[in-house]
Amino acid sequence: MVKQLWLFSGGEKPKKETNMKIGKFLSMTAAAAMVVTTAYAGTSKMDFAKVYEKECQGCHGPIHQGGVGSDLRPKVLKKKNTDMMAETILNGRPGTAMPSWKHMFSKDDAYGMIDWLMNWKNTMELKLSLDDIKKKLEKTCRS
Repeated sequence: MVKQLWLFSGGEKPKKETNMKIGKFLSMTAAAAMVVTTAYAGTSKMDFAKVYEKECQGCHGPIHQGGVGSDLRPKVLKKKNTDMMAETILNGRPGTAMPSWKHMFSKDDAYGMIDWLMNWKNTMELKLSLDDIKKKLEKTCRS
């Protein structure tokens, strides 16, 4: 005969009331987790494309390829920790060119920007030829 082992009440079968209390507790915990998640997700009104173009593109590049700043293309970001990326947006990175953006970004905005970056699709193609560089240099030198 197989003896049943119970995790509760020292090896004795738990009472029906105990099962109901545990079920109610787990349901309430799940509901609370959903409320907290919803509170952080989707409430930002920031236009991420415009903010990126104005504030981020100078260091991270027009196609997010990096330069002075890190590569922010989805294939790179998906390997990183989302919470650490939000922390970097909000507080910057000491010893680097990455400034703090907490004066402009809420926590929700930071997570929204990360979500936007992770789902970004490159719709532009950068082509640079030596002739283009020469023309730009000549134009700049004449100014």
